[in-house]
Amino acid sequence: MELPEEWCGSPITKVSELDDPIVSDKIKELKNHYLKKFNSSPIGYIQVPGRVNLIGEHIDYCGYPVCPMAIGKYILIAFGFSNEKKDFLHVTNLNKIHPDFVNHTDVVEVSVDKIGWTSYLLSGILGIKNKIESQHSNKEDLKEVKGLCLAVSGNIPEAAGLSSSSALVVAGSMIYSLVHKFDTTKLELAELCAAAENFVGTAGGGMDQTIILNADKGTSKLIEFRPLKVTNCVLPEGSVFVIANSLVEKNKAASSDFNTRVAECRIAAQIIAKREGCPDWKGLRTLSLIQKALKCDVTEMKDKVEQYFHESPYTKEEICKVLGITISDLDYLSLCPKTYNVETFKLKQRAMHVYSEAERVFTWKKYCEDGESIEKFGELMNASHDSLQNLYECSHPELDRLVAICRENGAYGARLTGAGWGGCMVALTSKTKVVRMMNALDNYYATKKDVDLDSALFAVGPEGGARVFKE
Repeated sequence: MELPEEWCGSPITKVSELDDPIVSDKIKELKNHYLKKFNSSPIGYIQVPGRVNLIGEHIDYCGYPVCPMAIGKYILIAFGFSNEKKDFLHVTNLNKIHPDFVNHTDVVEVSVDKIGWTSYLLSGILGIKNKIESQHSNKEDLKEVKGLCLAVSGNIPEAAGLSSSSALVVAGSMIYSLVHKFDTTKLELAELCAAAENFVGTAGGGMDQTIILNADKGTSKLIEFRPLKVTNCVLPEGSVFVIANSLVEKNKAASSDFNTRVAECRIAAQIIAKREGCPDWKGLRTLSLIQKALKCDVTEMKDKVEQYFHESPYTKEEICKVLGITISDLDYLSLCPKTYNVETFKLKQRAMHVYSEAERVFTWKKYCEDGESIEKFGELMNASHDSLQNLYECSHPELDRLVAICRENGAYGARLTGAGWGGCMVALTSKTKVVRMMNALDNYYATKKDVDLDSALFAVGPEGGARVFKE
């Protein structure tokens, strides 16, 4: 099979034309591994970046805009066809701690009870496979495709809040799209990938997949939802962003913490809708939808949160009493399997964070348009972290310590990035102050054992999105 000249409207680069020697060397290394493993050459390569979210945390699944950028850390996959008819999918990883994975049939299954790194690849493949099959009422119309062989490498720190998992979902979907000649756009594929990640039990909002596919070098992106829209967001002149890893790993698919926050926001939206007398309150499942329905701004919505919710946690019984439903109704309307056993929900705090964070994103966008000072951007980042720490309760003591070190040593702003509960933080500083801050962070890591500084501490700038290479 020959790869197309373009994919999703972007040209496919020949490996010989790559102007990045580091990526070229990584491709050669991956090709050699592929040849030894599968006794054949790959037909192409996928490079999928990680991302860092600069402002707008835990609000994409509530329908509000976010402002992320792609980073220079990435997943790299060589792909080709299998010579073994019995294998639908054979995956190998350059990192020897990850054993090979083989799927012998074209029945792709992802278990939410047993999540591994290949689960995300499988989710991306399954999402496109289901989409293609849904377009053909007669499965005999589908063209038979030989089994796939994938060799994987990469340098995105795992479980660090830099979207290594979504990068794998996107990579799987891209590969399956290419070999099946599935015609789509990057925005449409991003929405398919966001839906596909639900196979691993993560009820995310689509930010990660959208920036991974639609990023451009040199600019961050404002991502808006319903409908999905991406626009450039110019960062303050002279800004330097630094990522520091708390070294606390958090797999959001393996815990109920993330999905509990999604459920709390959903319940809060439905209670506001019910209190406001909306007849369709059951369908108003995000805080942005109820805001639109009430035709209020976010400041007015914060007032309603103060009016309708108390500080103490809500039990399921109390929520059901407010909504006039049964617990089984609540499970169906507002929860997901990973949150059925959650007994209490903090509704006021979660809703207040979402509306406040949305307000910060709108302000950030205005600052970008007006060319506001770097100090103003930093203030928004600091307020974001404080809200995530105190209202959303998704920070971690090690993250808070890193944030404090940065703020005390030249950062204009610093905040956790990603889901939280560990992972990474991002700090905004300048070229004149970055050395002092990096030295302070070096001293922090010197107290730790066996730290790989290349993956724990690094500066980032806006990089391009996912791309395809061919021989």
